[in-house]
Amino acid sequence: MPATEEASSERRRKFEQDGFLLLKGFASKGECQKMKARMEELVDAWDPQAEKLTKFSTDVKDQLEMQGASDYFLDSADRIHFFIEKDAEDEDGKIKKSVSKARSLNKVGHGLHVADPVFREYSQSSKVAELVAELGWRDPVLPQSMYIFKQPATGSEVTSHQDSSFLYTTPRPTCMGLWLALDDATLENGCLWARPGSHKEAVRRIFVRNPEYFEGGNRKATQLIFENLDDGKVPPWEWEGKMPAGFEPPSSGLREKGFAALECEAGDLVVIHGQIDHLSLANTSSKPRETFQLHLVEGPGEGITWSPRNWLQYPAGKAFPSLRPGSRKRKPMGRLLRRGIVLPALAATVVYSLAFAGGWKPQQTRGHRSALAAQITPLGNQVLLEELDEAEETSGLLLAEGSKKKTRLRLGRVEALGAGRAEDKREPKLLEALEVGDTVLWEDFSNRKLEEDPDSKLFLVPIRSVKAKVNSK
Repeated sequence: MPATEEASSERRRKFEQDGFLLLKGFASKGECQKMKARMEELVDAWDPQAEKLTKFSTDVKDQLEMQGASDYFLDSADRIHFFIEKDAEDEDGKIKKSVSKARSLNKVGHGLHVADPVFREYSQSSKVAELVAELGWRDPVLPQSMYIFKQPATGSEVTSHQDSSFLYTTPRPTCMGLWLALDDATLENGCLWARPGSHKEAVRRIFVRNPEYFEGGNRKATQLIFENLDDGKVPPWEWEGKMPAGFEPPSSGLREKGFAALECEAGDLVVIHGQIDHLSLANTSSKPRETFQLHLVEGPGEGITWSPRNWLQYPAGKAFPSLRPGSRKRKPMGRLLRRGIVLPALAATVVYSLAFAGGWKPQQTRGHRSALAAQITPLGNQVLLEELDEAEETSGLLLAEGSKKKTRLRLGRVEALGAGRAEDKREPKLLEALEVGDTVLWEDFSNRKLEEDPDSKLFLVPIRSVKAKVNSK
C-alpha cells in the first residue's frame, strides 16, 4: 500500500540521516516463497559440468584471484550464472562429493532481473519503482541483481565494503541497494551490519576492468583490479575488504567501530545507500538466510554516466532496465490493442485536451500550468494505447502516428516533448526539464496526416500517466 506523504517524508529523512532504511513487510510471504521456489528450479536445471566453476568470495585477495580471472564472472552481467563457495571445490575443479550441488552455491547473478520472469516481476514492479522515486532517484536504472544463499553452517561472511565501489557512476556516485530478506535474518545466521552515517564518507576505492589486460593486451594480468580514488586522499579503513577486528560473536569489535546489526524477518527490505559501510557474518546456524538483492543507479536522464571501466557491462546497445514510473508493464494491453480493441479511458491515465487558436508556443508550458489546468476539459471516453517494443521502453516513450515523424517524451528531467511537421525534418524539440507529476503539452496528430498544417489539438497530460496516444474520434 502506498505510503502517506508524511510517512514518505519520514522514510526519506531517515534514509538520508542513517544511510539505510528497514522497511517491514515490503514483500509478502507468497512473493518470498515464489522467488525461493523459482531459484530451486534454476539450481535443479544448472549443470556444474557445463562450464568451469567460478568461486565467489569478498576477501580482497580472493576477489582479484577468483572473480578477477574469470570470463564467466564478467559475462554474467545480463545472464544467470552460478558461483560457488570457495571451500566447495575439490582439487580437480569439481564440487566436492561431500557437498550437494545446491549447498555448494554462494550466489546466482547478475541478470536475474532481466533474464528470469519471476525475478523480473518483482524487480520492475510498481512498488519498487515508487519506493525508489520516493527516496529521490529521478531516472533510476537497474544494472544488477543477485540471489545470495548464505548456506546453513557454510555460508561465508561478506567483508566490509561500499556498494558504489563496484557500481560506479560519474560525475557522482548514485548506487542504491535493495536487500530483500527471503528468510529471517538474525545474528546467528548472518544478518546485515551497517555503520550508520558512513554514507557521508567518500567512495574510497573502485573495482574496475584492468587497462593492462583489456587495453595493453597483457593476458597474464588480472582482468579486474581495485583502484583507490583521489590519489589516496581518501584512505581506506583498516578493515576495507576484510572483517574488522573483533567481528566474531558477540561482535563487540563491530559495535565499538560503530556498526549496528540489522536483524529482520522474511519479506522485510533493507535499503542501502551506495556509500554506507556494511558487511555480514558467516552463517553458523542450521537455518538458511537467503536474500534477493537489487542494485540501481541514476541513469542518463539525470546527467549520470555509468563508468565504462566498471566490471559489469551489458552487451553493446543493450540498456539497463528503467525504473521510471510508467516505463514498464504496457505490453499485455498493447497486444489487445493490436487486434483493434479500443479501451475506455482508465482512471490511471486521465488525459485532457485544450485547443489553442494560433497554434502551440513552447513558452505556454513554462509557469502557466495552473492557469492552463483550470481551462482543461475531458478529451472524451476513449484512449488508444500504443504498443511499445523493448527498445522504446528503455529509451523513453515514442508517441505519435506515422513513420515519418515521431514525437518523443522521456519520463524524467532531460527530455520533455517535441512535435514537428514531417517536412521540417527536425529532431523532437527539447522544451524544458520536467519531473514526474508535472503536466506537459502534447500535440496530437491522430486525426490528420503529418504533412498537413492546420492548427493541431493540444493535450495536457500528467507526466506520471503518459502511456497512450490519443484517438479523439
